[in-house]
Parts: sequence; C-alpha cells; structure tokens
Amino acid sequence: MKKRILLFSILCFSLTGCQAASSFGDSHISSVLSDTSVVSDIEISSITSELDLSDYTSPETGSVTSQTLFENEQIRILAEGIETDSDSTYLEITIENLLQEDIVVSCSEAYINDYLICSDFHTEIPAEDSLLTGINFSNADLNACDIRTIGVISFSLAGFDYDTADLLFETPYLQVETDLKDSFTQTVNTDGELLWESNNVSFILRGFSHDSDFNPLAAILIVNRSDKAIFADAETTGDSASSAYIDFGYMLPAGTQALVYVRGFDANGTLLDSLDGLSYHFMLSDGETWDDLATSDSLTF
Repeated sequence: MKKRILLFSILCFSLTGCQAASSFGDSHISSVLSDTSVVSDIEISSITSELDLSDYTSPETGSVTSQTLFENEQIRILAEGIETDSDSTYLEITIENLLQEDIVVSCSEAYINDYLICSDFHTEIPAEDSLLTGINFSNADLNACDIRTIGVISFSLAGFDYDTADLLFETPYLQVETDLKDSFTQTVNTDGELLWESNNVSFILRGFSHDSDFNPLAAILIVNRSDKAIFADAETTGDSASSAYIDFGYMLPAGTQALVYVRGFDANGTLLDSLDGLSYHFMLSDGETWDDLATSDSLTF
C-alpha cells in the first residue's frame, strides 16, 4: 500500500508538473534550441478564433537515427525511433536502469519544433533492467500548435526511487532530430486576441475549449521573441484573488513558444465550471536572474 501511495504521488507530479519542471536546465535548453530553431518569423494577428482541440490527425514524423542520448552510472537512454497513431505521437526510447533499486521515470514536457508541449509520460523500471517505451504527445496538442511535421524534439527525464519517492536524477535536455528537420519551416499561428505584450513576450488568447471532463480551458499562446529565457507567471486579481486562483507558470527559453491551457480553481481547489468574470494579470521574470521585468494591468476572461 505504501508503494502505491508513493507512486501515485509521483504520477501526480508528472501530470501536473509541466510548469514546475520547466524551471531546471533553462540555460542548457536555451543554447540547444537556439542552435536548431525551425520556427519562421512571427507576426501577431488580432483575429479572434476558436481553438480546435478535436483534430487528432497524425503529423509527418519521418525517422530517427538510433543513438545513445545519455549515459551515467545511474541510467542509459537510447533513441530508437518515432511512431504515431490515431491519438498520439511517440518518441521511442530505451531506458536502462543501472541502479540496484526500482525507479519511476517521468517526462512532463518537451520542446517540439521550439514549442513547449506537455506530456504525461511516466513508467516504472525494475532494478538493473531496461524498458523500450515511448514518450507520448497528444496529436490534438500538436495540431493546435500547427505542428504538422516533427523536426526536433528536446526533452529531459526525471527519475525517482520507487520506494521513497526521492528524486534520484534529472537529465540535461536531450535532443533528437528527424530526417525531416531541414525539409520544412515551422510556422506559428498567432490568430487570436492579443492580451498583453512586454519585453518581446506576447500573450495571445487563442480560444476556449474544455478538457475530457468538460472543465473550461482558456488556451493562451505565449511567444518569447526575446534573447533570454523568460519565466511567465499569472495570478488572480481583485475580487477573484480571494475566491479563486489559476495554475500558471512557464519557463520559456529564448525564441520559443508555448500553447498553455488555463484552468480556474476556487479557494478549496475545486475546478471552476466557468472562467467568465475571472480577473488576473500576467508577470514576467528573467529566467536566469529571476529579476522582475513587468506586470500587466488586470485582465478579465
């Protein structure tokens, strides 16, 4: 029972950690992405459009060369290929657990074609064993970002002791290129309502949707056109500050973007059934020094 409780805690971290996990290794990932950018010039549009999260069309994936991505005394990670089905796209990897204890390995995010994409990947690997598995990404999320071809994937893995839930390792960001990388240019769909822009960072409301439980979501595109890593945060304001909050906080290396889904919660942590009237503001910080850069005026959904 103890193991199940600890494992559940780790999986909860994996499923909700897209924001928190974004903060480590930002200087490394910035250098990786700046050398391999596939995104074209960005032009902000003022056209409001609803976001379609029902398109599960598979992207063109090409192929990946089998290669060792990372190795130390704890773990070895090998890229094996890339596959896609009717729901998701998978980066196939082999993880070799070189430790004498069972571990849980998770990946809560990756950068695909310079887009931050969340993942719910987590898997258990017995001591001194290996596993062929796949880091999964929703095709609906990829299509929402207009990622129709996979060129570059950069990701990091975290490993936890299965019995104690102690963090054992975090890999640096690892990069895999497909054979299609040089055959296309990734574009950025900026259709939507420009909510705020400061320090070459834009926040664009792309539309509203809902999750599988029909909880409302506001889809916000964050575009970092600056030359530094930026931490983008948000919090409720005014009357909303005492009765509700939003889960928001993303590290964006220079030249990257993220399509994020904002949910509202009441003071007890229960998901709100509507975002209408919720007041909030955005905040920007330097991703390396954590100095405050700017705060928006109060905005309302």
